[in-house]
Amino acid sequence: MLLVLAATVPLIGATAWIAWDLYHVQRQALGRSMIDTARALTAAADRELAAGQTLLETLALTPFIDEKRFDAFYEVAVKALASRPGTTIVLFEPSGQVVFNTARSYGTPLPNVFELEAGQPNPAPDQLLEGGSAYVRQVLETGRPNYSDLFVGRMRKQPLVAISVPVLRDGRAVYCLSLALPVKAMQDLLAKQRSAGEGNASLVDRRGFLIARAPMPEKFIGQRAPEGVRKAIAAAPEGFDLGSTLENLRVFFAHTRSDVSGWTAAVGVTEQAALGLIWRSLGRWIAAIAILLGAGLAVAVWIARRIADPMRALAVATQAMQRGESVAIPGVVHTRELEQLGHAVEYAMSELRRSSERLHVIMDNMPALIAYVDAQERYRFNNRVYERWLGKPLAQITGREVRWVLGENEYAKVRPQIERALRGAQVTFQLEYRLGGERRHAQTTYLPDFDAQGKVCGFYVLAEDIGSLVQAHKEVRESKERLQFALEGSRTAIWDTDLRSGKVFLSAAWQEMLGGASEESHTNIEELKALAHPEDLDAVLQASRECMEGVQPEYTVEHRVRANDGRWIWILSRGRVLERDPSSGRALRMMGSNIDITERKLVEQRMEQLAQHDPLTGLANRSLFNSRVGHAIALARRIGAAPALLYLDIDGFKSVNERLGQAAGDALLKELAARLRSCVRESDAAARLGGAEFAVLLEIVRNEDNASRVAQKIL
Repeated sequence: MLLVLAATVPLIGATAWIAWDLYHVQRQALGRSMIDTARALTAAADRELAAGQTLLETLALTPFIDEKRFDAFYEVAVKALASRPGTTIVLFEPSGQVVFNTARSYGTPLPNVFELEAGQPNPAPDQLLEGGSAYVRQVLETGRPNYSDLFVGRMRKQPLVAISVPVLRDGRAVYCLSLALPVKAMQDLLAKQRSAGEGNASLVDRRGFLIARAPMPEKFIGQRAPEGVRKAIAAAPEGFDLGSTLENLRVFFAHTRSDVSGWTAAVGVTEQAALGLIWRSLGRWIAAIAILLGAGLAVAVWIARRIADPMRALAVATQAMQRGESVAIPGVVHTRELEQLGHAVEYAMSELRRSSERLHVIMDNMPALIAYVDAQERYRFNNRVYERWLGKPLAQITGREVRWVLGENEYAKVRPQIERALRGAQVTFQLEYRLGGERRHAQTTYLPDFDAQGKVCGFYVLAEDIGSLVQAHKEVRESKERLQFALEGSRTAIWDTDLRSGKVFLSAAWQEMLGGASEESHTNIEELKALAHPEDLDAVLQASRECMEGVQPEYTVEHRVRANDGRWIWILSRGRVLERDPSSGRALRMMGSNIDITERKLVEQRMEQLAQHDPLTGLANRSLFNSRVGHAIALARRIGAAPALLYLDIDGFKSVNERLGQAAGDALLKELAARLRSCVRESDAAARLGGAEFAVLLEIVRNEDNASRVAQKIL
C-alpha cells in the first residue's frame, strides 16, 4: 500500500498544480477579454468627443465671427445641433463674457463666467465643479482644444461635460467655442456598447467622477468612483484587478484610459459570476484528470494485491528455512508460486503499459502541445499535437536536441527561457516561430523537473497555439486604427491601402464627396491616380513616395480630383504608413483621410481676387500691375522684345461726379474698364491705378505703331 501511495501522491500533486495553473490561465484570458471591452468603450467615447470637436472647429471657420454677425452665427449653431438633442453651444469672449448660448434666445442678457468664478471657493476633491469656466480659460490661454471633466451647469444645474475649441485668428484665440453635452449622451453611448446583464460599466473623468454608469445611472452619476478603481486608474493607464463597486459587490474589473480625453472606461463582472465561468471551463479538464487518476489507483491496488500474496508465502517459507525448520513444500508448488509471482509482475507491467497508452491517447488528443526535455536539452517525450505543430515525425524529435529540432534561428529565441528552466525557474512566455515557412504563435510554459536531491533533471513543455488569438488582436488593432482616423470628422473619407496588392478601401464619405451614393467602396491605386488632375498628379505621387520611404513621417497634399459630374473638386489628403516589413522596412500598409476643401479654395481665390484687383472695375490694381510690368521687362530682356505702357486719365471726371452723382461716375469707370478689356490681348494687362487714372501694359510690341494703334482703338 505504501508503494501505491508513493506512486499516486505525486500524481495527485501534479494534478492539483495543473488545475491551479489552468485557473490562472483562464483568469488571464478573462482579463484580456474585459480589457478589450474597456478599450472598445474608450474608443466609442473618443469618437463622440472627436465628432463634437470637429463640429466646433468647422463652426469656428464661419465668416460671421469676423463680421461680428453673432445673430447669424447663433442661427447656424442652432441648426448644427438639430441632430443633438439636449446639447448646447456657447460662445465666449476672451474676457469671459458669454456672447450667446443656444439654450437661451439670442439677445438674452448673459453673465461673465470669469467674474462668477472669482467669487467662488475652490471645490473639495469629492465635489463637482460648478460651471466650466476653468476649461474655457485654459483654451483661451493655450489656444488648444480641451475636454472637460464632469461639472454642474450654471443655468440648468445638471451634470455636464464640455468640448471647447479656440477660434483662432492670426494664431491668437479671439473667442472660445464650447459644446456642452448632457451626461445622457454619454449614458446612451455606454448603453450601445454594453448588452443587458453583462456586468457593470462606467466612464470616469480625470478627477474620478462617474460620467456614465450602468446599471442604475440615475443613482451613481456625479459620484466618485470606488476608491479601489481610482487607485488602479492612477497606478496604470490600463489594467485588470479585483475590487468593490459602489453597491459593495466584489467584482473583477478592467480599465483603459483614453490618450485623447484622459477619461477612463471601466467594466466589471461580479467575482461570483467570474469564478463560476472559470470553474465551469475547468470542470471538464478536472473531471478527465480525476477519472484517469481513479482508474490508475484502482489498477495499482489490484496489482499490489496480486503481488503481495505470493510474496508473503515466499517470505514465510524463507524465514522457516532460515530457522532450520523442515518445510514440506513440494518443489512443484514452490516453482508454481514463483511462476505466479512472475506472471503477476508481467501482468502488472502489461497493465502499466496499457495505462501509459491510455495516458498517451489522452495527451495526444488534448489541444495543447506537451513534451519533456532532459537536462541535456534532448526531447524524451512529446504528443502528436507537438509533431503536427512542428511538422516533423516522432523519429525526428525524440532523442534529438532542441537546437536541431527547432533550427538555429528559432532555438536562439527560446534559449534564454530554456536556461532559466534548467536553473529551476518556471517560465511562461509568448513567442512567434517560423516553422516550415509559416508563422506560428504560442504561449509556452517550461515547468522544471527535480530529482530526489532537488537537482533539475529536465523540464516539461506545455504550450498552446494562440495564432487565432494573435490574429484576432491584429484585426481589432487594425479596426481601432481605422476608427481613429474616422474620428477626424464625420464627413471625412477614410482610405486604407494594401501596398502589396494595390487594393484600396474607401469609406462611405468618399462616394458622397464625388456626388454618388453614400456607401463604402473598394478600388485600386491606378483607378485613384486616374481621378487626379494631371497638373497635380506628380505632387501627389512625390508626397506618397516620401512617406513610404520614411523621408516624411506623414503624407499630406492638396490636389484636385474629378467628381462624378465631371467637375474638379479640391481635397486635402493625409495619411501615414501603419505597417512595414520587419526585415526590409518596406511600407506594406497606409491609411489616411480625404477632406473636401473646395469651398475653402473658392474663398482663398476670392480673397486673392480682392487683394489684386480693383473692386469697382475688376481691373488689376496698382500692386498687380507693378508685378506684371516687372514680369514684362524680364521677358523682354530674355527674348529681345519691348513692352509698351499706356497711361490714361479721364478729363472732367470730377465734374461728372459733382453734376450727375457718384453712381454716374462709377458707371463711367466701369464702361471705360470694359472698353480697355475689349481692346487688349489676353497676354496684356489693363489696370486702374486710382481715381480716374488707368494704365495698359502691352507685353510684346513689334514697333511704336502697334502701340499707337491700340491707343487709338481705345480712344
